[in-house]
Amino acid sequence: MISLYGIACNLSLICENLEYQLTLFIILFSTMDFSLQISEVMTPQVITIKESDTVYKAKDIFTEYPFHHIPVVNDLGKLTGIVSMLDLPSAVKNGLSDVASVMTPEPTVLASDDSIGLAADIFLANSFHAIPIMENGHLIGILTTHDLLRHVFKDQF
Repeated sequence: MISLYGIACNLSLICENLEYQLTLFIILFSTMDFSLQISEVMTPQVITIKESDTVYKAKDIFTEYPFHHIPVVNDLGKLTGIVSMLDLPSAVKNGLSDVASVMTPEPTVLASDDSIGLAADIFLANSFHAIPIMENGHLIGILTTHDLLRHVFKDQF
């Protein structure tokens, strides 16, 4: 049987954790120069996957590399979507086999000369964690929330 004391203790820990996360968020974003261009923070080497590739190929890429999002391209190399590591379990469970059936189509994109402040606003407003970076119709990079954190802490480690 769960006691009221136990529930109160758990709620207290949750509130403390939320307070800690909020404090960390305020510190992080109060030290960031939001006018910086995305090109200074983004990951320029992008691994892509084709719409026709299997979700198992996507899983293999996620296993091999330390990232959580893969831009999806068609046979002509045009960006058509983005797939997240979190998309895969439900795909396998529901018997979906190709990346096109689980990707997020027509993802929000930005240009390399856009500001990281704009990107941060988009991340916060949409609850996603990766934005493909395009120049003249070509995929040239990806910006993730991890890239923003790495930039903020670059001098710390």
